[in-house]
Amino acid sequence: MKIWGSMATPDEVLKERAVRLAAKEEEETKEQDLLHLLEFQLGHERYGIEVHFVKEVCPFSACTQLPHTPDFVLGVVNIRQRIVSVLDLKKILSIGECERAASPKVIVVEKDDLEFALLVDEVRGQKRVPLASILPPPLSLQGMQRDLLKGMTLDKLILLEGAALFMKKELIVNRS
Repeated sequence: MKIWGSMATPDEVLKERAVRLAAKEEEETKEQDLLHLLEFQLGHERYGIEVHFVKEVCPFSACTQLPHTPDFVLGVVNIRQRIVSVLDLKKILSIGECERAASPKVIVVEKDDLEFALLVDEVRGQKRVPLASILPPPLSLQGMQRDLLKGMTLDKLILLEGAALFMKKELIVNRS
């Protein structure tokens, strides 16, 4: 440790540098062991999706309905001169009927060349979760519910499997 007014020996300087570099490496390793999420509310439950799938979050007012689409497709919205499909995550995950939030949001997600929006009740912010603390999805879940979940944290945050949203054929409507 350097003391003001005293000269450190070269060995002390090197030792101090080594300690700082080791602390920096440990911090970087810790960052790799964390999952960076966007946390949001759906009904009475908290969910998270990895931030690298999130393009933007926007307020939701209304959308243009499309005929002959599955019931989980609410319609399309114009976001910054792009037409984006809006999916009702409550219907996709078979969440029981509950009141829609007063000011819902859409989370625009993207992977490669595919983009769509997920309707959610509230966006709570970003969160980092240690990978080691993620528990597997409950065995009681079946079908799409189980396929789209990465797991759950000890504080009951349900983690969506972002990549699965883009791979589920049931969710891709007339992709050309």
